Amino acid sequence: MIQNKEKNTYALWLPSWYPNVLTPLNGDFIKRHAEAVSLYENIVVLHIQKDEMGVVTKNTKETIHTTDSLTEIIVYYHPPKTHIGIIDKLLSYIWHRRSYRKFIQRLIVKNGKPRFVHVHVAYKVAGIALWVKRKYGLPLITSEHWSGYLKEAKNGWKQLLYIERHFLKRCFLESNRVTSVSKYLGDALIEEIRIDSVEVVPNVVDTNIFNLKESAIKSPLQFIHISSGGPEKNIELILEACSIIKKKGLDYKVWLVIPNKKKIEPTVIRWNLTENIVFLDEMPQTKLAEYIQNSDALILYSRYETFGCVVIEANACGIPAIVSDLPTFREYCVENKTALFAGMNNSSMLARQMMHLIENKDSFDRQTIAEQTRQRFSYETVGQQFKELYTTISS
Repeated sequence: MIQNKEKNTYALWLPSWYPNVLTPLNGDFIKRHAEAVSLYENIVVLHIQKDEMGVVTKNTKETIHTTDSLTEIIVYYHPPKTHIGIIDKLLSYIWHRRSYRKFIQRLIVKNGKPRFVHVHVAYKVAGIALWVKRKYGLPLITSEHWSGYLKEAKNGWKQLLYIERHFLKRCFLESNRVTSVSKYLGDALIEEIRIDSVEVVPNVVDTNIFNLKESAIKSPLQFIHISSGGPEKNIELILEACSIIKKKGLDYKVWLVIPNKKKIEPTVIRWNLTENIVFLDEMPQTKLAEYIQNSDALILYSRYETFGCVVIEANACGIPAIVSDLPTFREYCVENKTALFAGMNNSSMLARQMMHLIENKDSFDRQTIAEQTRQRFSYETVGQQFKELYTTISS
């Protein structure tokens, strides 16, 4: 299972989220991080996934997939049920924890101890990470992506149970290194958890999929929005801005790639936008890239973000983005070069930026946008950042 690189060693990744049969898109950005780092290191990902409805198994089922230097172990478990809420939660917690211990011990018996443990999104696996660190004397790295530490988040780490918050804080405090995907998230971690420092390692874009493609001249102009469709994505205001543009007599289309179109359709009808808005279901990245490549601009008007992967995916295709004026986006978006900024919760300003792009779409250098994005966010670049971090811990 473990392939040779420089040594027959590996890093054990413990993500709270990871794509699987039940939630195929959950934590896909962590999977891309794993693929990037596996260019330089042997990586074994172990993810324990609760199968509430028994879709995959009525007990426990393990799947293993190995590609080159990346091994992904997904374990599904169907917890016993008493139909008493608090007891069922406790039983699920016990199964979850026991499953991690069992499969980690088995992995180490077969392949030896990993060089270190690398946690991604700590809140579900913090206790297990601490157990591995202490039992086997391993260095611990924690990489955070979760927006739950941001002051704007409605449901965050402060809403976790006391025992969860306890393990979470210990995980951060006992980590040899802590990374976050943006400085904005890192600053929130320093403030909330009281840790000393956080290193920024950004999200990654697969430039084999998201890249510059010459496309035919499009009429009307085409926008695209891609998100979970949650309240933080501000879709209502995007549609309000679309209504403003329509009243100006401008011709355009917007692809909305979201999973919950039924919640949005009444607003589309209310703003008389049925001819302008096209709903698309969630899709594999290979198909998504084609839609982005055939767009003129991405719109991501979020209330808050820890990063915003779809922005760099659009930029990697040479497509500019219209984004809300958040500190996170200011970290990597360049105004009038790769993006246009619209002030928060201001549909009129968003509409003005959309109209500006309609009138000035040829002012963006698509080739430069794509190349600069590749240099900064490719698998090779971000994978190398983690490799350097690993080297400092191992030395």
